[in-house]
Amino acid sequence: MPHVQSRLLIEALEASPADVRRLLRPLPSEALAWKDGDHWSIAEIVMHLANIDTIFGPRFRCIVEQDRPTFTPVDPASTLTTPGSLEDNLARWQVERTRICAWLSSLQPGDWNRRAIHTTRGLITLRSEVHMIVNHDTEHLAQITELRRVWEEGHKHR
Repeated sequence: MPHVQSRLLIEALEASPADVRRLLRPLPSEALAWKDGDHWSIAEIVMHLANIDTIFGPRFRCIVEQDRPTFTPVDPASTLTTPGSLEDNLARWQVERTRICAWLSSLQPGDWNRRAIHTTRGLITLRSEVHMIVNHDTEHLAQITELRRVWEEGHKHR
């Protein structure tokens, strides 16, 4: 059973896909594909979130199963390469996130302190990486909220 702090991180991870779904209701497909300048669209953000989990799920396992594995930064543009509808990407993200959370829930407290090396951030732990993904989700939730606000502001008189 995970430590209380670890449990809170898992709960935050579990909540993110549903939080995004709530932010997307009711938005027309035009809003989901709309871009504010060179920034990502909401649909691209969701694709990114789904693809990040396919990268970090295996990284989390490596941290626990290997002695100080080394990781390089993820190129955000590389996470925008999976075709599929918004709904497909949301479903894929939910499946992968559920799998990650179930695995994290099975860990012993000491596993959360396992270490790895990140080529730009230095020494990391499983806990610090999970915390980073929780923060990453939060940043993208805020980004979606802002994109929605700007789109709705520009389209409220149409």
